[in-house]
Amino acid sequence: FGNLNDDFFRLIHKALAFKPIADVKSFIYEHLLEEKQIDVENINTMRLTAFYNLLKAEIQYRCEGMRRNDSLINISLDYYQHSNDKEHLAAAYYIRALLFFADNSETVLNDLKNAESLIDKIKNKKLIKRIYAGLSVFYGDSDEVPLSLLYARKEYDCAKGISNKKFEAYALLNLSVGYD
Repeated sequence: FGNLNDDFFRLIHKALAFKPIADVKSFIYEHLLEEKQIDVENINTMRLTAFYNLLKAEIQYRCEGMRRNDSLINISLDYYQHSNDKEHLAAAYYIRALLFFADNSETVLNDLKNAESLIDKIKNKKLIKRIYAGLSVFYGDSDEVPLSLLYARKEYDCAKGISNKKFEAYALLNLSVGYD
């Protein structure tokens, strides 16, 4: 009958018993819903694979510079887009943008903007600074000086909040390029 499980008809009589239901949630779990096993090992494996690929892509970028292969980071993006881990999702968008930064393409801008859209869910101030720096440099390379300066200012404000003089110096450098 429709999409109803055969157990539904067997269990519905319990649901219709004339006794008060003290805890509706417990009643639903005990009498109406099927018990489903969750493959926790598979979930952990997917989470670890996504994190490993994220780290590996960043290490490859830092060691080798821009690459044209985004297969590792795309695995991470796919996982994080369906998870609740917005910080790693923002990092994955940022790293994929770095991999193709030389192209100065819409894809790079979209990845940076996707990362920026998650900033309010990110606690990692260094990542936020890096996202702003990426947007500042992207817009600077695109000769969009007002936007480049806007993001350089955001990068600088973020760097001051981190209290790291090297970060502040990089942010000032990005600001100075906009005024050049």
